[in-house]
Amino acid sequence: MISDYCERLKPSSIILASPSFWKDELFAKLADPRLRSIVILATSSSVSVPGLNEVLKRPEVMTALRDDRTARECALVEDLLVKISKGSLVAYGEKEVAQAAALGAVSSLLLSDELIRQKKSEGHFLELQDVIKAVENLKGNVNIISGEHEGGKKLMGLGGIAATLRFRVNP
Repeated sequence: MISDYCERLKPSSIILASPSFWKDELFAKLADPRLRSIVILATSSSVSVPGLNEVLKRPEVMTALRDDRTARECALVEDLLVKISKGSLVAYGEKEVAQAAALGAVSSLLLSDELIRQKKSEGHFLELQDVIKAVENLKGNVNIISGEHEGGKKLMGLGGIAATLRFRVNP
């Protein structure tokens, strides 16, 4: 049963937590080495909401969640760079992305957290917020990319903001 879910959902990690030895017994029954390799064992003091919160704060779980987010963000940036190299429908830089968003052309927005901080400190966040709202209003995806990894650094090299487009926008 777990194998079926993993085959369909393809998780990068599975967190197996319990207040006592139950997680160890279940882990011992996992025969599939592929499943065993992605399981993270964690201990909690209860099986209630506070216990879940406790598990989410455990260092091994926090590391797995951070690594998963980093991988997802890097993949988004790499996909964007491939599209740029192929001349696909993309825009990057503040002016170009703002124009595309105003026209309703943005299907996915990538925004660096560093650019957000910079705009807030300069007092120019409202312009960026208008772009975000325009994308969200037309059911586009907004992705905040951390500047703490290579993907975020590459995005900052493009001005900290980029988008994949639904249709071509004239310059």
